[in-house]
Amino acid sequence: MGKIKINQGVYFIGESLPMTVMAKSDRYIICSRSLDVKEDEDLISDEVKRGAYFNKHEAYKDLKECPVYSILDLEENVKGPDSYIFGMFDYSNSDDCEEAIAELEAEEMQVSYRNRSNLNIDWERTKTN
Repeated sequence: MGKIKINQGVYFIGESLPMTVMAKSDRYIICSRSLDVKEDEDLISDEVKRGAYFNKHEAYKDLKECPVYSILDLEENVKGPDSYIFGMFDYSNSDDCEEAIAELEAEEMQVSYRNRSNLNIDWERTKTN
């Protein structure tokens, strides 16, 4: 495993777009990217299915400014969203991401148990130097 740096693009297996590293500690990395209508079609469709929007176009129009993010836990080898029900942080903002890292390190917040998955960094496409 290479050394991941702030502002570096990180690719995950099965995803075509990289996420940008916004903040990190020895244990945690927070990365995010803009919502993409093709890459995030399932996410947008889920919002429609649960009744938050009438159609995909309306959902994308409303959500396009919201970042897609993931918190990587290098110790537990998992990734996922934070454990808060309502968003506390703007994961497209590096200062907010630094605050989130501090909460993770203080064990005030964690990677969601319900929505976590195995950490699957695609090292072939993720360049570390």
